Amino acid sequence: REGGGGDEKDSDDGIPDVELSDCKTISRNHAKIAYNPELGRFEIFCMSKNGMFVDGRFFDCYYISVPLDSGSLIQIGNVLFYFLLPLRSGINNGAFESVEITLQRGGKAAQPMITTTWSIEELDKFKRCVLAYGIDAWQQLGKLFPNHTATAIKYLSRKWLSTLIQLCEIEQPSTALQLVHILREIMPAGEGGTPPMAVLTKWDKIKKYAISWGARIILLHRINRAVGTYGEEAVLEGVRMIGETTLPASWWERKHDIDLLRGIARHGFGAVNKMIKDKELCFQQTIGASSTPWPSAEKVGVRLRAILVALRLRNVKSMKKRSFSTMSSSAHYTSATATASSHAVGGSSSTKKKKKKKKKKKKKESGSSNKAPAK
Repeated sequence: REGGGGDEKDSDDGIPDVELSDCKTISRNHAKIAYNPELGRFEIFCMSKNGMFVDGRFFDCYYISVPLDSGSLIQIGNVLFYFLLPLRSGINNGAFESVEITLQRGGKAAQPMITTTWSIEELDKFKRCVLAYGIDAWQQLGKLFPNHTATAIKYLSRKWLSTLIQLCEIEQPSTALQLVHILREIMPAGEGGTPPMAVLTKWDKIKKYAISWGARIILLHRINRAVGTYGEEAVLEGVRMIGETTLPASWWERKHDIDLLRGIARHGFGAVNKMIKDKELCFQQTIGASSTPWPSAEKVGVRLRAILVALRLRNVKSMKKRSFSTMSSSAHYTSATATASSHAVGGSSSTKKKKKKKKKKKKKESGSSNKAPAK
């Protein structure tokens, strides 16, 4: 039982097995985790009106049960934790191998899911690919690892991302939170959270460069999402003038901003030569046909961050416009409904006032006629 409030009939003397925090939003008996032998899975029951989050979804005490997978992310009050099933891992002949015991959904005949084996050389290739194209570059990863199935590649991607989240959450919690959102996007429908891969946490490179790798994955994810949503040519549509102080060169124009995003989405981060040789991009006309040098990596990085900030502001403004239009339409509908209901009940307020005046006049007339004549 995790923290909790509500019904205490399943707890001994109302004392929880695990005390989470002194936060006021956490009840004395807040939730209960139990194994369901009929379905072959663990489930969590919410016992508090304050509710809880499981893999980003909110559940309250009216839900009967919520299924849990190995690695499901649970939030109760201000406390976040993973639900993990037993994990065995080790190093065998210079290769990373992980065996995770995860009960599959589908009844009593559940089989454990076993991952494939990845060598150190393959992990280096995987790292270079995801830092160039993004964590969800399935096409490039599939070509790079023809001997591995698509399921195994996607599984490693989720494990890789979970390991970065674990390594970044102490020193860079904001980076870890953004990586959590990316992890939720690439998860298959109906699948819970995934725990970090223990053998990856023992790899010195990922422990040393976790923060910088996480920042690169976030940057590539934003670029790929912007290009995929608006299209290559309209990727900066609705974006106002980006600051001239961040221009990486005197010849840099708005078309270069657009083709920089297009080039990264096509050829990967840092593939300058491929972007210059690409005939569909404007860099060949500017640099390929002349001796004009490519700007320094630092200046291009500053410009790229300024572009991403402008893209974020555009998204925020579009969301505000949508919410305002929704509110205005609902307000118009509410006022129209109120007017119609007032007419249906007894007419408008002006008609009611007229009726009251008529009644007063009738009373005065009847009162004057009933008075006795003066002698």
